Amino acid sequence: MNNVVRIDFHERDQQWIVTLTGADGGTRSGEPFPAFGGEGFSKLEQVISRMKELGYRPTRIPYNKPNATRYIFEVEPI
Repeated sequence: MNNVVRIDFHERDQQWIVTLTGADGGTRSGEPFPAFGGEGFSKLEQVISRMKELGYRPTRIPYNKPNATRYIFEVEPI
């Protein structure tokens, strides 16, 4: 798979399921991680934090959806 251009996060069974999509259209699964709610830490902040750990930043952030159960981000390397 070529460089990652999109990352999908889908919350299922209290886990974030991660799918990375490359510039060539290929996909691979990322490491799932716990979806936890916390005071002052939204689901959006959780997935953005994980994205940064993976070495990417979103090109656009949906601030109007702080606690969605699915996010799809176009990304670029940090």
